[in-house]
Amino acid sequence: MQQERRAIIHIGAPKAGSSSIQTFLKAHYERWQDHGILSLGMTGAKTGLNHRTLYFSFHRGSISRVDRMRFHSDTEYDHHRQLQQQLLAQEIACHDSCNTLIFSDEYLTRLDAASVQELRQFLECHGVTQFLVLAYVRDPGSLFLSSAQQSIKAHHELPSPIGWKQHFSHVLRTWNSVFPGCTLYRAYERSSLVQGSVVDDFLQSIFGLDADQSRENLATTTKSNRNLSMTAEGMALLLNYRRMFHREKANIFTPDTRQLILILQECSGMDRFEPPRLHQEWRHFIEDCHAQELLQLSTEFGLNYQQIDYDRLRQALLSPPRVPSPPTSDLTGAFQDVAYLVENISTEAYQALSLHVLHRMAQKAAENSKLKKALQHAGQPA
Repeated sequence: MQQERRAIIHIGAPKAGSSSIQTFLKAHYERWQDHGILSLGMTGAKTGLNHRTLYFSFHRGSISRVDRMRFHSDTEYDHHRQLQQQLLAQEIACHDSCNTLIFSDEYLTRLDAASVQELRQFLECHGVTQFLVLAYVRDPGSLFLSSAQQSIKAHHELPSPIGWKQHFSHVLRTWNSVFPGCTLYRAYERSSLVQGSVVDDFLQSIFGLDADQSRENLATTTKSNRNLSMTAEGMALLLNYRRMFHREKANIFTPDTRQLILILQECSGMDRFEPPRLHQEWRHFIEDCHAQELLQLSTEFGLNYQQIDYDRLRQALLSPPRVPSPPTSDLTGAFQDVAYLVENISTEAYQALSLHVLHRMAQKAAENSKLKKALQHAGQPA
């Protein structure tokens, strides 16, 4: 007789702690199996299953531009889809003692209602009788800034808030319609999360345990690697670098840029540098452009953000949003572009950050030189 199972489906949303949760799940993949918990696709293998397996297994909509570069025809994509569903079924079958299944993939937010319904039917065929769909949703202002940082990692121009829209309520409605009474939506802001940690919040949400109980029973640690942000000065430095050396490579990641980004993210953790903050005028502009969406998230899904003035939002519905005027400034280039959006940027911090980056790169070059000499001395090719 097939045992009854529970499925926890974490669907993101984008830029809302998914990488931290997935890193944590991967680190505890084997340990949790002793407790009857299987985090599917978190083996860390480069081939076979990965955390996007669930998305690929059930996605029936149009193929994205990025996936078109990998799959050259609908037939090839459908074959991959069937293969991923088979691998998913095999992993579940190989761990028949696990009665709790956990999935985590922000790409699940791209599934339409028919795809989500097929996903539910598949899980029910594998003994799942209880469901919890969990999503963390970021407010539009902080989401724009995070998305802008992601964009300039492969581009030389800073995105503009003008015309930028990110609506998520329709995604939540889709999942509510397929999993009625089985959804939990959380505001992604540090002050609202358990101990300010999305991983601790995730554990309490799915198991009902506080952070101390989670560490004692299920986790060696709830700390995990996360996608560190860059400082405002780091954004300007990266933009200047891309403009000087990779202007012709828009939307293309390069190895040297990746190394620079890693160092900029390391520096962002130093006490002397602050995380970037949008000018209040731009934050209000973005919120006003999303006023109807934010009010729907609040009334329909209980998603409220502490830093948002909802009375001001209701007034914003009565008139079009006002674009902030460019500040009077002697700044130029990328520094000026970032200063137009972000309030806490300074030339002194930019100079200090530049020196830190040079110092870190020099250290890496010296370490690589020592490694090369050691390999040569051992008779191995460098």
